[in-house]
Amino acid sequence: MQIKELKGRYINNAHLEPVLKKYFRQDYQVIGFSEEKRPIYALKIGEGITKILMWSQMHGDESTTTKAVLDFANSFKSSVNWMNQFELLIIPILNPDGAFNYTRVNANNVDLNRDAYNSSQLEMQVLHRKYREFKPNYCFNLHDQRNMYTVGDTDQSASLSFLSPSADVDKSWTTSRIKSAFLITTIIRGLPDDIKSNIARYEDEFNINCTGDYFQSLHTPTVLIEAGHCKSDYTREKTRKYINNSLEQAISALAEIDFQQVENNLVVKKYQELPENSKRFYDEILIFETKIIGVRYIIEKQGGFLNFRPEFLNLNKESYVTNLVFQASVLTEERAKQHLNFRRNQIKYYGII
Repeated sequence: MQIKELKGRYINNAHLEPVLKKYFRQDYQVIGFSEEKRPIYALKIGEGITKILMWSQMHGDESTTTKAVLDFANSFKSSVNWMNQFELLIIPILNPDGAFNYTRVNANNVDLNRDAYNSSQLEMQVLHRKYREFKPNYCFNLHDQRNMYTVGDTDQSASLSFLSPSADVDKSWTTSRIKSAFLITTIIRGLPDDIKSNIARYEDEFNINCTGDYFQSLHTPTVLIEAGHCKSDYTREKTRKYINNSLEQAISALAEIDFQQVENNLVVKKYQELPENSKRFYDEILIFETKIIGVRYIIEKQGGFLNFRPEFLNLNKESYVTNLVFQASVLTEERAKQHLNFRRNQIKYYGII
């Protein structure tokens, strides 16, 4: 059940706290504080024996999964069966300083998803402590990815990407990794057909300081879910629904699955059939007389608002995928010329031409 109070891309504790008080009054607690002393909240829901740890917004500018995991938690509470089978510990915003500033990094300019082994930052120390105390059977690591990603070499945006992280440098198929791969293929099978051509696999190079890899190396099945771009939906409300649906599919699978009946080789084969992400998508393509320029938006906080700053890159004809091409033959000639002139001035300002 969607929480309507949460909308847009800019989500921080000021948006989260009223939602916790309204929808989860008996379920939330402060589990620690950030480097700038902002509270880190967690929801604890359910009384079952299977324990699931979920965290979102460890990168402060990745809020789609925060909205989705709270929608999911709201629905979860209404299912007696789920409440009796599972116990959830959900950290909606692990990086509240980054969320406030709309930055990937925390207040010390550290990427928390490169701090799992070192655990040098307060936010990561909070996650480690809750992991040790809670002793989860499964982990879900929830992120946003940039619009640039496509499904392999196709022209489809990667609206969802999944990863069963590697547990070691050899990318071994450990028991925990097979379990998370099975969950991913089961999730995808249950998703609506209209999204299945927009699902990719995230690259699996091992890095012990990446949170998913670290927990996988500790033999806890861990699933990474990345919320991506869905056509012209820059608020990512469509993707939000697909993430919520993915979490529901995961819980449904865990409620029924007997992993002793799973054929490991078949799981690995099916998982590896997912196309890996490529970086081929551009938000706009500008076709000038002598060159083609791709535009990718960089979202930055300015005051209390988010600004989509264009990043310009020189392209060749074969290298791009986009939903929006501006040239004289597109839309009306006048509209295209106006936009090209506007972008040309920006490009000159940024020193591309």
